[in-house]
Amino acid sequence: MSSSKDASRTSDWAKQGLTTDMDQGELFERAFRHAAIGMALVDLDGRWLKVNDALCQTFGYSRAELMALDFQTITHAGDLVLRRIADAIQSQARTADLVARWGGEEFVALLSSERGGARLFAERVRAAVEALELPQVGRVTISLGIGEYAGGGTGDAMLAEADAMLYAAKAQGRNRVCD
Repeated sequence: MSSSKDASRTSDWAKQGLTTDMDQGELFERAFRHAAIGMALVDLDGRWLKVNDALCQTFGYSRAELMALDFQTITHAGDLVLRRIADAIQSQARTADLVARWGGEEFVALLSSERGGARLFAERVRAAVEALELPQVGRVTISLGIGEYAGGGTGDAMLAEADAMLYAAKAQGRNRVCD
């Protein structure tokens, strides 16, 4: 039986909850080798046990280079970068302002100022992040969107406006502020 027919049969049987003549190890190996997303097995000591091509491409390393590094070295760099960016944002805030992480790679700042003051803050933050020296990843820029709490409005409406402006900044070429 051809490989594509075999994979199709396996998929059909898996949907029905049936087993095949392939054992679980072989099924996993095939999925691992051909996954379109990065996949890795890591032991408790943080050493890569196995990596696939998509993971190597995601991190920009050859298989041999990635296997020589430990998991923490690769993943910890992102944490350090996010901390440095958070520090740069916080450094532009006043004591009455609140800066917090909002999701994976997003931050939110609640400011005690109107739109004009928020724009000044955002421009200072944009410049501060762009000026960071980050040997782990090189130059980083950010896009910022501003929302304003209007009388009778809601926090959700303000957040939705800021989110829409963030996406407008990205659509206009990134590394900018939109309000």
